[in-house]
Amino acid sequence: MGWIWKTIVKYCWQMNRRILQTKSYDCSRIRRPRSSWASTDWPEFERFAQSYVTIGYPGIVKGWHYHKKQTDHFVVVRGAAKVVCYDNRDRSPTKGKVNEFFPGEQNPMLIKIPPNVIHGFKAIGPEPVYLVNFPTELYDYKTPDEFRIAYDSKDIPYDWDVQMK
Repeated sequence: MGWIWKTIVKYCWQMNRRILQTKSYDCSRIRRPRSSWASTDWPEFERFAQSYVTIGYPGIVKGWHYHKKQTDHFVVVRGAAKVVCYDNRDRSPTKGKVNEFFPGEQNPMLIKIPPNVIHGFKAIGPEPVYLVNFPTELYDYKTPDEFRIAYDSKDIPYDWDVQMK
């Protein structure tokens, strides 16, 4: 299954600040005819703990949740997604702000999501989305650093069904 690295993200060069400490970086794509590789030496990674792939199916929202310790680093390697972040941090100057990102094969980017920023994603389009996360903490099976909120929570001012035109 060579799908995961057909489009290689070597370095994300353009930074765009939104919610405090939440960043997106447009990524340049490197195509290799016989091999592929990815660099994880980006300065945005303050710590590498693990990586994993999660698949989002059309019409299914994967969210909401947040972490108290962990920073997430999302990269979409197949398909397209709508990634949404909501700042609910009490002392943040961007408290209450919602950000939408649209990463995908045709719009490669790295999205850095700091601790305590609520986030989720869903596939946009008819195909599943394959999202790779590079969190800063190893998953702790005994006491997971993951706090879930219903995707349709009235506490978050966002409607996943709104169509962007």
